Amino acid sequence: MQGLYEIREAAKALIAIENRKRNTKWEVLDPDIRHVLTLCAVPMKTKFLLKSPDTNEPHVLVRCSKTVRPKIEKNWELPIIVYIPTKVK
Repeated sequence: MQGLYEIREAAKALIAIENRKRNTKWEVLDPDIRHVLTLCAVPMKTKFLLKSPDTNEPHVLVRCSKTVRPKIEKNWELPIIVYIPTKVK
C-alpha cells in the first residue's frame, strides 16, 4: 500500500517550486485518507494544475505510472488540493 505521507511530500515539493516561481505561500492539504493505493514501483510524478476542470481550483496531481501489483492496479493518480491563504482585512 502506498503511503499517503509520501504522496503529500511529493505534492509539497512541487508546490515549493511553484511558490518560489510565483512568490506565493500556497500549501497542499492532506490527501483524503479514504484512498487506498497500490505501492508505486517507479518514482511518482507530479503536475500542478492552476484550475482543475471540475472544481476550478488549484491542485497537484500525483501520478504513479506503474505499481508493484499491476494485476490489482496498474497505475493511479490522486489530486491533492492546494490551499491559497487569503489576507484578512
